[in-house]
Amino acid sequence: GKEYMEAKMIDSEDEDEDDDPPPVDIEMKVTEKVKEGVPEFWLTSLENHPLMKEMVEECDRPILAKLTDLVLEEDDGGFRLIFHFAENDYFTNETLIKTYHTEIDNGDYEVTDILGDEIEWKEGKNVTVKIEKKKQKSGKTIRMVTKTKKQDSFFTFFDSSNEMSDEDETEKKMEEFHIGCAIKDTLIPHAVEWYCNELYETDDEEEEEEEDFEDDDDEEEDAAPKKKGKGKKSEQNPECKQQ
Repeated sequence: GKEYMEAKMIDSEDEDEDDDPPPVDIEMKVTEKVKEGVPEFWLTSLENHPLMKEMVEECDRPILAKLTDLVLEEDDGGFRLIFHFAENDYFTNETLIKTYHTEIDNGDYEVTDILGDEIEWKEGKNVTVKIEKKKQKSGKTIRMVTKTKKQDSFFTFFDSSNEMSDEDETEKKMEEFHIGCAIKDTLIPHAVEWYCNELYETDDEEEEEEEDFEDDDDEEEDAAPKKKGKGKKSEQNPECKQQ
């Protein structure tokens, strides 16, 4: 009777509470869409990052467009950066991994070894080398000689087979460790912001904008000053606009 009715009312109230939708987190919605595969998400994030964009060459862009995820794994012995690729025309690897072995010395991290996966390039698709054909004359005979020359590419990042002096090797390790830490600490955790082009204006850009603003005031006091900024918000990717 009465107790049954009260129980039904309580159950009904619980159901109503459960039916309430959770508050919408715009950034979470974008992140979920990223995980579903926003076209060229990681390529765009890399090209908007001040350090990474210096490593990306034009020949790399169609390959990095196939980069579907970038995952960080950490343990006491260092960290791994795992690049996941969709099927592409350039290599057969589904993942490319860069491994950093570190140890703590007097409270500071010291890199002991850096390893990169070997890329299984498809025939004629290796973007880290340039193939040059030259004519070579030997007596009356002329023949074509093929030479392979290294060229700049983001994918030299995975090359751990270079032979060099101990001093050069140490310098290369520190440079690669710096890049790895940038990917680990600034690119991966803030990938959505980099994709949306919301991070960061450099000091040089800010100084240039201030100088331009002051010049405008000096030249024409009556004229309206130009707007500061480089229109970054208008250049944001459509995926980043709030619905």
